[in-house]
Amino acid sequence: MSMEPDLRVSVLEGRRTVYGDPEIRLLEAISQYGTLTDGAAALGLSYRCAWGKIKAVEAKLGQKLLESTVGGSGGGSSRLTDTAQRLVDQYSRFRVAVGDYAQREFERCFAEEEQP
Repeated sequence: MSMEPDLRVSVLEGRRTVYGDPEIRLLEAISQYGTLTDGAAALGLSYRCAWGKIKAVEAKLGQKLLESTVGGSGGGSSRLTDTAQRLVDQYSRFRVAVGDYAQREFERCFAEEEQP
C-alpha cells in the first residue's frame, strides 16, 4: 500500500479564512482561460459560485482581483489584477514549501517499517 499526505492549506485572518487552495485554483484557471466563465467551467464550478468566491475574497482583502471587459461580438474577458497575480505567486511558493516539508515529515514519521 502506498500512502501519502493530503494537505488543505488556507490563509487566515484571525479565525476567518481569507483564501486557500480552491480560490487560488480558480484564479489560476481564470488566468489560463481568459474568462471567469471558462475558468469556472474548467473546475466544474458554476459561474455564480465562482463569482461568489472571487467577490468574497475581494471583500476580505479590500482589493480587486479581476479586471473584466464586458462581452460583445468577441465576448468578454477577465484578467488577474497585479494584486491577484502577486497573491497567486506568493501562495504557490508557500504551498510548494509546505508540501515539500509535509512530504519529508510524512516519510520520516511513517517510514515503511513502521506502517501497520
